[in-house]
Amino acid sequence: MYKVIAARLSIVLSMPRTLAMDDTTPPMGLLMLAAVVEHEHKVRIVFPVAIDQLVAGLPDTLGDADVFGLSINSFSWFAARRIIATIRRYAPRLRIVLGGPHPSQYDRHCLEVSDADAVVRGEGEATFPELLRAWSAGEEPAGVAGVTWKTVDGEIHVNPDRPLLTEAELNALPLPAYHLIPPNRYGFVPMETSRGCRFRCVFCAIPFPRGIRQFSLTRIERTLNRLNELRSCFTRGGIFLSDDSFSAHKERAEGTLQLVRQVSPEFMVGCEARITELVNHNLLPAFARTRTFLLQVGVECGYDEGLARIKKGLSRSLVTEFASAIAMQHYRYNVYWSFIVGFPWETEREVLQTINFAFHIARASGSQQPQVNAFSPYPGSIIVNRPQEFGLQAITPQLFDEPTWFRQFLGYSRVAESNRAFIAEYLQIMHNAYPRHIQQPLLRMPNGVVLDNRLLA
Repeated sequence: MYKVIAARLSIVLSMPRTLAMDDTTPPMGLLMLAAVVEHEHKVRIVFPVAIDQLVAGLPDTLGDADVFGLSINSFSWFAARRIIATIRRYAPRLRIVLGGPHPSQYDRHCLEVSDADAVVRGEGEATFPELLRAWSAGEEPAGVAGVTWKTVDGEIHVNPDRPLLTEAELNALPLPAYHLIPPNRYGFVPMETSRGCRFRCVFCAIPFPRGIRQFSLTRIERTLNRLNELRSCFTRGGIFLSDDSFSAHKERAEGTLQLVRQVSPEFMVGCEARITELVNHNLLPAFARTRTFLLQVGVECGYDEGLARIKKGLSRSLVTEFASAIAMQHYRYNVYWSFIVGFPWETEREVLQTINFAFHIARASGSQQPQVNAFSPYPGSIIVNRPQEFGLQAITPQLFDEPTWFRQFLGYSRVAESNRAFIAEYLQIMHNAYPRHIQQPLLRMPNGVVLDNRLLA
């Protein structure tokens, strides 16, 4: 039996800590959910940096909460299950609702293997308030689109999907609940100017591919004015543009950067962007006029066959030309190159090509050392949805219940298991030497294979 709750609910929103970025930038999703419900309910956010204290202090740290909302990605799902189990032990009558990319993909499974009561699938700004209204009225959410929910008897119901918010609906949303961010705790604050991406890379799980919905420059200006009022609360005065691809639309991107310079020129700006869009839209000068602390560009593969296979829309020659253009910019050291090794089709040769190219490009552009990540199969990506096409076995939700699913360096590739530690050590040597260039001419792998490393640049 759940708590008997009044029309005005007490809600706690939180998210497990996943990355170091969680320590520097609060999550936009929690800020938006708080904003759309705080006019009807009492809302508190427990940010990722404080969730361990919440769990350690149970039940006192939940206070009078009626609803606990947890935003989860696939990397944090294992930790989230433990958090849910602990909270349920101390608060058996509390409503627990999940959201975020992982529960949106595996809604039924998440409810089957945890003590959560409901999943908000996809965008939550319209769905979450409707779910709360149903609960506050003492009703089951049978008519709430975008919700998967569990009855008191454990029966799971999957309601119809909810359409994505239109641009008009996005622009009508309240501004994020920035006032709930604890002062002097975060260096950067997130800001959103669009949702979606025009591309459909096979490894990517962006939930809104092949389409861009934009926030108006009027709303962006309102957001910046609000952030300007609160700028003393953020220790480094930085804005991280949380768009899936900030560079997708030239006028909005240039307009946003111009507004930053006008409203609060001391703000620093960071974002993720696509090389093709940065080039086609000639956006490098706009970043040069702005205090750019981070411009992250994903290349992923260091060889043309791989770039074609992942449908990145890039070639090595275009990446090399872009690196030359970046080398001419005063913010070149703040460009952050991102690569992936260990795609399912890759052997030792392709992995080393990517590692060598990554460090070559970063060095040629005068940037900081590149980030070379190991491939992980993200739920919702083409690789996960059609694994046989990429030489993988069927990928089920149960894979992500294990804590080590993303910690297997090159574990999804064709690289011999005996050679994986060798390549990991090679990558670490490249990192430690950067920006110096250390590239052994011949590499003898533990399994006896010898590669001419000079041909893998």
